[in-house]
Amino acid sequence: MEDILKFPTLKNEEVAILRVDAMTGHILDEKYTSYMKNNNQIVFSIFSNRKEAIDFIINNRQPNIEFVVFDRNEHIVYPSEYIEK
Repeated sequence: MEDILKFPTLKNEEVAILRVDAMTGHILDEKYTSYMKNNNQIVFSIFSNRKEAIDFIINNRQPNIEFVVFDRNEHIVYPSEYIEK
């Protein structure tokens, strides 16, 4: 089976953010459009470290959008629901 979402290769302290529509559970691309397995869609945004990712989340909050931060081992390290508003 083909990998639907290929997780990016991360180095050192890099993290990746995935966006999800909290109302539907649909994965969103970097333009907040539903992911449709289009090769031109970018769903993971890569940041140098957790702080950069958290700053991005705080500055880009939208109603009904959840951000999930993953480390290089594909572990969730900071779900956006725990970031203070």
